[in-house]
Amino acid sequence: MSDAEFCAVCAEPLRWVAMGPCGHKETCHCCVARLRMVCKDLRCVICKQESASVFVTRAAGSYTTSLPAAAFAELPERARRKEVAVAEARGAAAALWWSRALGA
Repeated sequence: MSDAEFCAVCAEPLRWVAMGPCGHKETCHCCVARLRMVCKDLRCVICKQESASVFVTRAAGSYTTSLPAAAFAELPERARRKEVAVAEARGAAAALWWSRALGA
């Protein structure tokens, strides 16, 4: 396994990743959720760019799904059409989005 296959925070093997508009996907969804919802830190672990939401997808090495930055604005409408789901912490400005097709 290469370094890219392990979470940049907890060093566990990546099974699910969470990414913001910056596109970094080196952090597992658990660490991102913990940072965002418990620590209230909305920044990317890699580049420190703040993001109101992140997208969670299955880790698949170079085949891991990516979203272009512009697609993040479409997530609320896609949730309304039930194409993606959202989990929001009560009182938090942090949303975690994932594809329903992935069965996350």
